[in-house]
Amino acid sequence: MDLTKLFKSIEDEGKIQLSEDFRKTVENTFLAAVADKDVEIGDLKKSAEALTTENTELKGQIETLKEGTLEEVKKETETFKEQLVEKISSYLEVELEKMVPQDIAEKVAKAEIYEPIVEGFKASVSRYGIILESEGMALLKSAKGEIEKLRGDVDTLTAANIELKTENAKNAEEIDEL
Repeated sequence: MDLTKLFKSIEDEGKIQLSEDFRKTVENTFLAAVADKDVEIGDLKKSAEALTTENTELKGQIETLKEGTLEEVKKETETFKEQLVEKISSYLEVELEKMVPQDIAEKVAKAEIYEPIVEGFKASVSRYGIILESEGMALLKSAKGEIEKLRGDVDTLTAANIELKTENAKNAEEIDEL
């Protein structure tokens, strides 16, 4: 770098003559300082490049961790959903057993078993023209009537039971609020 203009300006302003030794010393000092700054700039550029590389690597690691965490959360969510469905299903089964007494469930099961038998028997009788004695017909009609009555009773009892359970739950909530 040429410092001649600087030296000339100093000489003109100060009305002094700078020695050649002084000029060389200032020039060498200036060049040494510029060289030091160039080295510092080079070091800073290398540091910036290293930081950029490290930043890129960290971004990749973060993305990998993010994907892994996301996958893990998805699995945990699925497991939670499955467990929740199982718990709700178990709860509903228990509540249904409480709402529908065992004897009513047995009556419904019997009615469902006997109805196709009675209907099949009636169909066979009418298809083959078998005439039943009036007592047999009365028994069949009675059985059908009882089946229908039992179904009605089951429906009524189930509805009443559900209504009572609902009312009981509301009352329990009101008591808890007090």
